[in-house]
Amino acid sequence: MTEEKELQLIRKYPKIFRDCSSTKEMTSMVWGLECGDGWYDLIDYLCSNLQLDIDQNGHPQVVAVQVKEKFGQLRFYILEGDERQYAVIDFAEQLSLLFCERCGTNRNVTLHGDGWWRTLCSQCKEGNHKS
Repeated sequence: MTEEKELQLIRKYPKIFRDCSSTKEMTSMVWGLECGDGWYDLIDYLCSNLQLDIDQNGHPQVVAVQVKEKFGQLRFYILEGDERQYAVIDFAEQLSLLFCERCGTNRNVTLHGDGWWRTLCSQCKEGNHKS
């Protein structure tokens, strides 16, 4: 994810991304959000729902320890959480398979594998998408 988009999420959800300036021995968040900008809105929506539920319903504070793409799918790893929070995260991870990781469209999106699995729209796969 670009530094600009990443910083927007970190500033918007400082409790979730509190460890971004920690050391690599403490968290993988020092490497940033390791996915494309196309999943920005999905991660934003996920964090918004998690933090709202925490603030309003007293669920445990979620702290991201790693956010990345793995096998073409979003992975959002947290320090601790409850069953409901893990279900919300799992739902967002499954939804990521419907959106292009690069541009965020949900049109003509498929999982592509050529040594590295990616969820891309047909235009981004061919390198023809104009961002």
